[in-house]
Amino acid sequence: MSEHDADNPIESTDLSSDDQITEDSLEARIEYAVAEARANDLPFDELTLSQLIATFMQAPRRTWGTFLSVVRPRWMAPQSQEQAATSATASEPAAEFVAPESPASPGRRRNLIGDRTMLQMGLYIVAIMLSWWASASLRTVVTEESCAAFSIGLMVLAFFLWLAAMAIGSRNSLREWWEGRDGWLVPELVARAIVVLTALIGLSFLFDSMDEPVNEVDRILNMVGPGLALLIGAGLVWLVLDAVFARLRWGATKLKRASDVEDPDDTEDDVLNLPWYMRIHPARVLLLFGGISFSGLVWFDTDANSFQTVTFYLWLASIIMIALAITPDMLGIWRWFRRLMADFGQFHWRRHGPAVLAFIVIMVVGVHLRLQDLHELPSEMTSDHVELVLDAVKVLNGERDIFFANNGGREPVQMYLMALLSMVPGLGINHDTLKLLAALESILTIPLMLWLGRELAGPERRRLGWYLGFILAALLATSYWHLTVTRLALRIVLMPLQMSLILIFLVRAVRYNHRADYILAGIMLGFGLYMYQAMRMVPVAIVLAVLLAAYLRGHTLRDWFHYGVNLVVLALMALIVFLPMLHYSVEQPEQFWRRTAGRLLGDDVIQEVAEDGSITSRDPSLVERVDAFSKNVPQLMSNMRNALMMFQIRGDGAWINGVPGTQALSTHAGALFVLGLAACLALTLRTRDPAYAMLPMIVLIMLLPSALSIAFPNENPSNTRASGALPVALLISALPLGLFIDWAIHSQMKRIGLVLSAVVTVLVVSGSYFETHDVYFGQMPQSYEISTFNYSEVGQIMYGLALSGDVPYGNMFMIASPHWWDHRAVGLEAGIEGIWPNGVYDYDGNDDLTRSIDYLPYFIRDGLIRGNQFVFDPNSNIEVFYNVSDEVTATQLQEWFPQGHATFYDSPHERRKFYRFTIPALGLEAVNEFLADKVPEIN
Repeated sequence: MSEHDADNPIESTDLSSDDQITEDSLEARIEYAVAEARANDLPFDELTLSQLIATFMQAPRRTWGTFLSVVRPRWMAPQSQEQAATSATASEPAAEFVAPESPASPGRRRNLIGDRTMLQMGLYIVAIMLSWWASASLRTVVTEESCAAFSIGLMVLAFFLWLAAMAIGSRNSLREWWEGRDGWLVPELVARAIVVLTALIGLSFLFDSMDEPVNEVDRILNMVGPGLALLIGAGLVWLVLDAVFARLRWGATKLKRASDVEDPDDTEDDVLNLPWYMRIHPARVLLLFGGISFSGLVWFDTDANSFQTVTFYLWLASIIMIALAITPDMLGIWRWFRRLMADFGQFHWRRHGPAVLAFIVIMVVGVHLRLQDLHELPSEMTSDHVELVLDAVKVLNGERDIFFANNGGREPVQMYLMALLSMVPGLGINHDTLKLLAALESILTIPLMLWLGRELAGPERRRLGWYLGFILAALLATSYWHLTVTRLALRIVLMPLQMSLILIFLVRAVRYNHRADYILAGIMLGFGLYMYQAMRMVPVAIVLAVLLAAYLRGHTLRDWFHYGVNLVVLALMALIVFLPMLHYSVEQPEQFWRRTAGRLLGDDVIQEVAEDGSITSRDPSLVERVDAFSKNVPQLMSNMRNALMMFQIRGDGAWINGVPGTQALSTHAGALFVLGLAACLALTLRTRDPAYAMLPMIVLIMLLPSALSIAFPNENPSNTRASGALPVALLISALPLGLFIDWAIHSQMKRIGLVLSAVVTVLVVSGSYFETHDVYFGQMPQSYEISTFNYSEVGQIMYGLALSGDVPYGNMFMIASPHWWDHRAVGLEAGIEGIWPNGVYDYDGNDDLTRSIDYLPYFIRDGLIRGNQFVFDPNSNIEVFYNVSDEVTATQLQEWFPQGHATFYDSPHERRKFYRFTIPALGLEAVNEFLADKVPEIN
């Protein structure tokens, strides 16, 4: 029997009841008939009966299909029978005369239901439309529970339709998996289904507890306890099932599965076959010793919250030396640079021009949204901006703090960058420079999305990586959430940027388990801890992601050991980078953790008020902390519900962070987010790739900095504290659209797929852009103006007076009122690079007999003895600004200075109205008489 015949065995069945044909003679005749047909290159309709029977027995299904294409009536085929037969036999052997088994075959009528490609496309389109419908509905019917439940039901339906579409695309793999099943598969599936059902019941308990009033403490705890118990129990049972069925299969097959990726270090060890201490290069020992020595010097030289210049360079050197000492490939950076240069050398405009054009368009849109009307929106500073700007002034004056403990405690990177940018000619220390810095940092985040998208797709799917990267960059460029974080112009804008870098290396780390990726992820994490407080939750996400990767990819104890060692390496590198801040946290733990503890436990737990009204910090005991947190569990569950709703239903309610209540994701990105969760689940089940599995988990963890604001629930959900979830959420939203484009372009419907994917992409990106533009530039100005104070208006008045020479800054005063202006912001808007000292306030807040205006003479006295730019000039006019509702100040000023007059500044908003009281120059003698009468110390 020939090799071809061996691949197509023929059953020993008689062809005729009259002839007794043996199996050998039958095979010989079939082989002879097929050979004759091939030699003569006969079309199908010229085959003899014996040749036809021979080809039919060799390939019955395909031969029958060709037979039907020949005998089918002419009206059922787009071409004649002769053309069909000729095309089928042009250069094929007799056994392969059949037409391709495809829905687009000329001889077959298309069946839209049976056409898997059309069915898959239909499911994709229907899922996108249903998800978009639900996302749009949730933005308008949030007050009606029935309508909201209907919209959520549509999202669930879209979720499963997307899963079904991806399952159809993987039908061959599913069929092979099912056909190759063993006897343990069905019992395992049943057992795991029961475990999943148990976990869902536990989640239902937790979700029900989120809907209960926060004052129902006992009832909520009775729901949370069983819910957590069911979830933890389901997880443990799942691990037990893994062990049980793995042991059963091991006993049945006695086969050991190879690991997915071979460690290069292990290969080298096997080849050299030397003791471990002989395989260490002397250069690594020297680098490690030097790095540890420099780290010790950094530790001892960063006491008292000070970071000197020499110490800074020692710190950088220690990071580089330790990273090189423990990296597997010390020359890897140089090789990477050479590969990058080689890639640039292969650039061709004709081949890569469309990608470059798309990138330029995305960047133009992103830059436009971040720079449009930047001077006017947001128009005013807040106390947080004032603190940041004044800290930058401290840096310019020579202070080198590691941690800025004022204003609740803040990380330092943004202050140093602000000081650096202010040195550019024409900028200086002001609100506009601060906004420009945030815009530049935001713009730098957009190209990182291309890198992140490509890393998630992996080198095996380069085309998908490009699609995913461009979509992700476009979604970030047009993201309302990212725009609000950017224009807020605080250190929060660094969180999405640094989180993107961490994700890039974390995706590679959990997928390939290479040590270099863990080293880079650790370095990025360490630097990120100097940027924003929410970064402190990232180590939790990294540990869980590595554990998940070890579970999905660790087939042996050796694999688990490598994951564990690499996780320790990541922690070590993060610790080396974090070392100066760690020193401060050890010296001043109450300052370092004050903001976190205040949000988590409440200010009444970490502070105490003395009899004189002064507030001091206190260190609560562990029992007090546990007791305070347990009482706040109901509030935590409510916060978690609100945080989960920020994507689709109700967003941040703080006016400073955007238009109150606006959802974090646009309608289109929110619709894709639901489908992206389905795509993550499908890809995880199909590939067991931890890079896809960890994305939803990271979103949940990075929402915790917002949800854990238990003491201040009105601050949740927060666009700022949850900003670590921003790049991950957008990545999940970009994933289904990237998969759809990749499938549509490379399916059998190339032209239709190209047009369809282009239409869907344009609708999503343009819809996100217009929605973001309408909300932020249409609604945000009015919302912001209603809620903020008009510092810039007052600052311009003061700047004009000082510039004209009529009134120096030392002759201008602001009379403080409760919950009114911050005199430091007024001074900064007036062009003062520092603290304007003439904010007159009541020294003794507990004394009901005195008001802020009573202390104006004291401030005038202090101004007379100053020797700086704020000296009081008796020969110049005096300007006093005060609140429109402060009748005491108005009466007192008129009594003291009857020659003065008040000017009223009106505004549509009550909190923006104020008075300016002008006092003509008094002269030194009159000023001294006034002070002698009003300040007893002078007498």
